[in-house]
Amino acid sequence: MIRACEEAGGQPVDREPLRWWETFGVLKWGVICVMRTMRHLRGGARSVEPAAIGRRFCETEWNLLRLLRDR
Repeated sequence: MIRACEEAGGQPVDREPLRWWETFGVLKWGVICVMRTMRHLRGGARSVEPAAIGRRFCETEWNLLRLLRDR
């Protein structure tokens, strides 16, 4: 994707800001997963969707660890 953006834009993509925004997005998604789970567990939204989204929190942990490792 980065290569396609560079080819389309004609300039190199600065990887450091990209990395920051990727980290921010992963962390934000993790917070959303936790919030949805808490809403489900407290009875505010008793359905399969928020319960399933809550289970995806561990993916954000792995992604954040990967981002830290690759630094």
